[in-house]
Amino acid sequence: MDYYKDKNKRTGIITTTIVHLLILLLFIFTGLTIPVPLPEQGIMVNFGTSDEGMGEIQPEEVSSSDVEEVDVEEVVESTPVPTETQEEIITQEEVEAPAVNEVPPTPVESEVVEEKEPDPVVNTSALYPGKQNNDASESSQGETGNPGDQGSQDGIHDSKNYGESHGSGTGFFLSGRDIVFKPKVIANTQETGKVVVHIWVDRYGKVKRATPGAKGSTTTSSSLYKIAKEAAIKAKFSPNRDAPEEQKGTLVFDFKLRQ
Repeated sequence: MDYYKDKNKRTGIITTTIVHLLILLLFIFTGLTIPVPLPEQGIMVNFGTSDEGMGEIQPEEVSSSDVEEVDVEEVVESTPVPTETQEEIITQEEVEAPAVNEVPPTPVESEVVEEKEPDPVVNTSALYPGKQNNDASESSQGETGNPGDQGSQDGIHDSKNYGESHGSGTGFFLSGRDIVFKPKVIANTQETGKVVVHIWVDRYGKVKRATPGAKGSTTTSSSLYKIAKEAAIKAKFSPNRDAPEEQKGTLVFDFKLRQ
């Protein structure tokens, strides 16, 4: 079986090769050829000068008539020479200008301002002088430890209360807002200094929280910090619906001794 199978396979391959070679030779010798185009043929047309005619005899050409040349004389137009005309030039040596009426300046009356003399100030220290010893040395009274007469000019001589520290918000910063209520601070202490407080204000103008001792403070007193914080919480600002929920700003309290 294998012998016949190989033989048939070999026969098929040889047959296929021979058939393809024959077809290739057939295409080479009997391929498509392009026909040679025929030469173009034209028709002779009789020469004539009209669309109509008859007979077989061609008429002779009609000689063209001689054209007489006409000499054209050039006419030169004479341009008139303008005559010089003397124009009389009139000069005016004197020009009369209209008279201007001079307006005399009106005098301005200046008011004389009388300077008022300042009212005399009563020196209460001169009215109530302190005690002096025989050596003419100035006596001192107070609790600060420095020479001088501690107290207020509006006070009395025998009082042991030498005055109090007075603090008030001297400034604030809160963008786009105005302060509506500025707390007044009175502290019973001898300490002085400036306390800068960071504040956080809601949209309704209420101070939600406060932190004293911000940059710019000139004291580290815990008592002044406490007083400034309590006063800052009481401050009120103008409402602003467009502001953030808690807008940050500053309040400044300056504690000084009341004079």
